[in-house]
Amino acid sequence: MTSTRPVQAVQDSLLVEDVRERLEAMRARESSPCYVVPDYLARDEAEAAEHAFWRQKICEWCYQVVDHSDLDREVVASAASCLDRYLASLLVERSKPAVDRRVLQLSAMTALYLSAKIHERRKLRPSALAGLSKGCFSSEDVVAAEGEMLRALQWRVHPVTGVAFVRELSRLLPSMSRSDSSTSQLARFLAELAVCDYWLATRRPSSVALASILVALERTRGRAPATEFVGSLERSGVDFKYQDEEVAACRERLSELYVVSGFEDDFEGEQDEEKEGCIASPAGVMDGPDASGEDQGRGDNNDMS
Repeated sequence: MTSTRPVQAVQDSLLVEDVRERLEAMRARESSPCYVVPDYLARDEAEAAEHAFWRQKICEWCYQVVDHSDLDREVVASAASCLDRYLASLLVERSKPAVDRRVLQLSAMTALYLSAKIHERRKLRPSALAGLSKGCFSSEDVVAAEGEMLRALQWRVHPVTGVAFVRELSRLLPSMSRSDSSTSQLARFLAELAVCDYWLATRRPSSVALASILVALERTRGRAPATEFVGSLERSGVDFKYQDEEVAACRERLSELYVVSGFEDDFEGEQDEEKEGCIASPAGVMDGPDASGEDQGRGDNNDMS
């Protein structure tokens, strides 16, 4: 009987080489100045807190729109990158004093429309998005804002996302973790959850992705498989600084958000179909189980008006 080990070894080697090449190209793109998301609210702490709150709500709303429209949820991550970089151009490059809520809403709708147009076969119609604004904006407003956003971003509208990094890194997971989808599902969930958080949005997508994988492994498999994964990265030659301060900070932040989200038990114990449906969607989870009625009264995830 012929041994399959040599064949498997070759396949593993080809897999690692393919992942390494993809990750190198992705990291080169995320490092390009035109795709870096700066901390554009650093100058005003009070404004930053208010903006982060409404940005979170709008990202959650975007997830609901793409879910309803049966689009890939990664569209939201791409849209968020375009939104943040566009707002940075307004505040930093053009020295605009502040971004009001109306500008934020229209810019978010436009970024979602633009990203869906680029990355999906099914498009979001400007009129449909305008309808969701409950009369605040017209389809003409969205189309006009699209042109302005494209010019501001210099047509750099293909950002690499944390979700994309998770997808590639998951291919290097230990065999047991690859066969059990709960680890990769949780890692993707965390990467999607990170899109809603302003602080994480200003970190490298690769750092967020690596932190998502490590937190997911620790939650679903324990520390040993997480250590094994780090070892596989080192052996494969993938140049990921797993001990980088930014990765460590992202791990801490994601762990906190995961607990606050209220979905912690869904991955740690028996899972029924209803819970699995919740796990797949971070829309609204940032409210968490401790959200007060006062906070909920400040905005509705389904309403951008």
